[in-house]
Amino acid sequence: LNQQQQQQTQDPPHCAVVPIVVSNAEQESWRRANNNNSDDPSSSQLPPVAVGTAALMEYLLQTEGVDTQFSFCLGADSFLSLMEGKWNESPRVLELLRGQFIVV
Repeated sequence: LNQQQQQQTQDPPHCAVVPIVVSNAEQESWRRANNNNSDDPSSSQLPPVAVGTAALMEYLLQTEGVDTQFSFCLGADSFLSLMEGKWNESPRVLELLRGQFIVV
């Protein structure tokens, strides 16, 4: 391979490094689920609890108020997975959404 082909093989133009950003709401819902006030997951004596959509929505309803209305935008494949119960806590997610979702 020539130098240009080697570079393309190593670093395809369609692949970019994108930093992962965690919102404050995601971080706080994780802390609550893990009963942990630290940013360091290793500070807890218990194994970390996975936090999904239901926990995040519960946190947002508690902090933003129960009268807050949310819209949930997702693709058709994700919508079908949610309706088929393939998501963690699918029934709870649907209950919390109160039918307010947009499928694209």
